Amino acid sequence: MGKALHDTMTVIILEVSMSLTSHERTRLAALAALSIPSISSSPNSTSALSNPECPVLARSGELTLGRTSPMLRPLVEQQTPAAIADFIASLDNDALVLAASFTPVKTVADARELAISLHGAQTDKAGRPYVEHLDSVASELNVDLMEIAAHQLPSILQGVEPCGALKAPAAGQSPVHLSAVWGDMWKMMATLSHKAGMAAYLHDTIEDCLVCKNETIGPLMPVDLANRGVDQDVIDAVTLLSHKVRRAPEGLTEKERKAWKQEEYLAYVRDMTSLEGVAKTDRRAIFVKLLAAVVKRADNRSNLSLERSRQMPPRVQERWKADLVPKYQKSVAILDDAIPALLKAWVSQATA
Repeated sequence: MGKALHDTMTVIILEVSMSLTSHERTRLAALAALSIPSISSSPNSTSALSNPECPVLARSGELTLGRTSPMLRPLVEQQTPAAIADFIASLDNDALVLAASFTPVKTVADARELAISLHGAQTDKAGRPYVEHLDSVASELNVDLMEIAAHQLPSILQGVEPCGALKAPAAGQSPVHLSAVWGDMWKMMATLSHKAGMAAYLHDTIEDCLVCKNETIGPLMPVDLANRGVDQDVIDAVTLLSHKVRRAPEGLTEKERKAWKQEEYLAYVRDMTSLEGVAKTDRRAIFVKLLAAVVKRADNRSNLSLERSRQMPPRVQERWKADLVPKYQKSVAILDDAIPALLKAWVSQATA
């Protein structure tokens, strides 16, 4: 393992598990995963774990410890199982419940930093750091939002009462009123851009990431994001974006299994963007659906990127071309139909 561990460390549990008891392995896992607070503490906490610098456990079977914190340094410098066991045993239980002050996630930059911490050593299909995929999604999202602002929103506003950019004001309406409505629309666009940017960086966290809570390793939950101060609209959008993959039925041929998996994915996209069962007056629910839809489209576009595909190993690239490209293209087509409808429903409520 050596000195490289001081910068980007990956500790494989199996390397020490044979010499540790079950309880000690749990505590080692807890120590490694201390980055997402499940229990908030006073900002003035004097715990040695205040402001820890270690990222988290990604769902790779590895404990990812990015930057070396003072509490973790003995674990790096004394790598024998006995030394690790002694070090873990020396920690009191309170030290394993995260008592860390942290900055609430309020900006897109904050969301990016949190995502980097959460995904740890996770890589994308090309074997690149996962943040490169997230940056790509954010870039695609910016392009899509400019399209919405420049073309889709003005088109919708011309047909939504009481607006009418190219129509004479209705009785009792003045040009000043129409300008105010347009001003409100641009404020809404700024809100959409801000919250979608945060969701873009966090969109895979519930689906992919694990955290430590009360010495137990488990999947990251919406409440864990809430405990970091993430906006509730963003959390709900990320929850919608989390794909709970179902197992294919038994007895299918390979071709049938691939077709089933594709349809299962497309059904998830349709359900995520459908307004069925959503009240026309439920502006927030419509907005969350819109957030999820614009982020999913950007995610699909990122996954279709030829530039990123060239970085994939040959076998992965073959699967990408044969299976993933058709799936993502069909998903984008669904989203291209859904986003204008969601945008219109959202704007209609705002101008009602």
